[in-house]
Amino acid sequence: MLRMLRRAAPIGLLMAMFLNGTASAATINVSIVNLDFTPDPVSANLGDQITWTNTATATPHTTTSDTMNPDGSVGVGLWNSGTLNQGQTFSRKMVGVTFPYHCSIHPFMTGMIQVSPKIAPANGHIGTTFTLTFAPIDTGPKGFVFDVQKMDPGGQFQDYMTDVGTKSVTFVPSATGTYQFQVRIQRVSNGGVSFYSPPVSINVT
Repeated sequence: MLRMLRRAAPIGLLMAMFLNGTASAATINVSIVNLDFTPDPVSANLGDQITWTNTATATPHTTTSDTMNPDGSVGVGLWNSGTLNQGQTFSRKMVGVTFPYHCSIHPFMTGMIQVSPKIAPANGHIGTTFTLTFAPIDTGPKGFVFDVQKMDPGGQFQDYMTDVGTKSVTFVPSATGTYQFQVRIQRVSNGGVSFYSPPVSINVT
């Protein structure tokens, strides 16, 4: 019996690691009904999958990333589902920024996807290397780069790194306090940008 328990322990550990790994990503469902995206806005984490379903009766819709942002700036136009008829779905995994989007058939239908990047560790000391991750793959979407802003303790958001072509950046603090970071994505070909992500923070002691 003891031998069987010893053999079972590593298997149980592997299963726990597998379950923990898969639990970190989620599918978030958005319904398209009554000329609305529901829920809106959507709060998500890096790597979560957003799935839109057209539940409207006999009314086609799309989910389309803005090429012109609500504030008048040029958007990124990162996705376009094409026409979704009743019962059809469209899914996409998101990078860690904020996306305004709309229905191209009914432009007054708008929505917002707010995706938080990941930062680890959440707490540390002076000299700790913190890693901010904003894309689930090494280089992010082809043809796009990321802009990262940082807020020092008691300060305001300022550019930390721009035109980043990798999935993450690092930060090593030289002073204590709470630091915040936010990220946006930029289309290289025309300079179109998303909105900045919800801020994420670290505490340095």
